Order: sequence, then structure tokens, then C-alpha cells
Amino acid sequence: MFPAFLSHTAGDIQLVDPASSEILALCSLNEPEPTTVWLPMSPSAAWDAISKVCDDLLQAGYPGCLGCGGPHTEGDWDEAASRRNMLNEGYGAS
Repeated sequence: MFPAFLSHTAGDIQLVDPASSEILALCSLNEPEPTTVWLPMSPSAAWDAISKVCDDLLQAGYPGCLGCGGPHTEGDWDEAASRRNMLNEGYGAS
């Protein structure tokens, strides 16, 4: 089932599993549990990043583009490495 966007006033962006209400991904300056995919940035910066990634994927021919997400999309997801990379790249500052 596709995650749902729900309106709320928490000052972040949450992708929620509608069946279990589990937060699958969070765009926020506050770090969630390691089981949640985290984009350490403000909602406005997160929407800019999400929009850019979506545009890049569409330009590459998604959904028919094999490997268009880059080489890191071919293996298992490593949330801890993703968080280190995001923080090292300077995300979360705005």
C-alpha cells in the first residue's frame, strides 16, 4: 500500500503507512528512531529536495529507467549510512 500524507501541525513532513499508522519517513530537524527513514531538514528544504529528486527521476525516464536512482539504489538500504551522509553533506541546516 502506498504511504499517505496527512495534514498536521508538527512542523515536519511524515510519510505514514495507512494500515499501521507507522511513520515510514520523516523530514524534520528532530531525529527519529533508526527504523524511520530520516531527511534532516526543515519542511521547506525537504520539499525542495523531494521536488528535485522527482524531477531528476522523471528526466531519466522513471519508471522505465533501470538504475536511474543511482548505484546506491541497487543494494539494501542502510539508514545509518544515509543519515551520516546527509549530515556530512550539510543537510539539516535549513
